[in-house]
Amino acid sequence: MQQLRIRKAVALVDAAALPVLPVVVALLVGVFAGPPVTVPAVVFASVLVLAIPLSYRRVRRRTLTVSNEGLEVQRDQYRLRVSWDDVTGTALRRHQLLFNVDELHVRNAQVLALDANGRATTPPDRLAGHPATTRIQVSLFDAHWRTGPIGKYLRQFEALEAS
Repeated sequence: MQQLRIRKAVALVDAAALPVLPVVVALLVGVFAGPPVTVPAVVFASVLVLAIPLSYRRVRRRTLTVSNEGLEVQRDQYRLRVSWDDVTGTALRRHQLLFNVDELHVRNAQVLALDANGRATTPPDRLAGHPATTRIQVSLFDAHWRTGPIGKYLRQFEALEAS
């Protein structure tokens, strides 16, 4: 069994992507609106920038566990458990409009309402029927997943199905 964390560079991009646009807008508004608005705009932008480390820590808690039985993805409020025979294919998709990611498409994923510490949680309401329960973005965790343990298990399964 091997547990992988989201790669540091990916976590940093994820954590910084959300506040970048509001920070730029706040600073531009502050510059063009004049002194009465500049101070609140800079304070707002500073608070958003200070949130980046917290967001980074949250994103880095996400894990992908690879085992003989299959894959288990720990997301913020839930886990997704999938056996190897439920992987139906792969696809390339844009992540946060910034970079391409390789995804495994899955069926019959088991959704467990557990956080990263194993405590019971309430999964997001919008999770039912959401594509997140049918996709695992493996390249966020392992850039070389095709030649690593994930690729090895997938090739073994394909060989078993072919025979």
